Amino acid sequence: MNKRSKAIKIPTHYCSTHNLTRVEAIGLPRPPSMVIAGVTLKGTTPTFYKINVSTELATAVSQGVNPESPTIVYTHVPDVH
Repeated sequence: MNKRSKAIKIPTHYCSTHNLTRVEAIGLPRPPSMVIAGVTLKGTTPTFYKINVSTELATAVSQGVNPESPTIVYTHVPDVH
């Protein structure tokens, strides 16, 4: 990070709640799923993730149970030299 950059952590529940509020405000139904992107670092090597979070998965997680359908997580580790 350069001197001007600042890392900010936005709680996931804020984004979800804010989007849901906006969708409900204009009268749209909840989306059946949404893609969540993520990244982790091991040393200086990034790993990128793409997760399709369905309503079924969100419900199962909130209830503390396993979802009936498998959750597929796509990963990409770029060649870093």
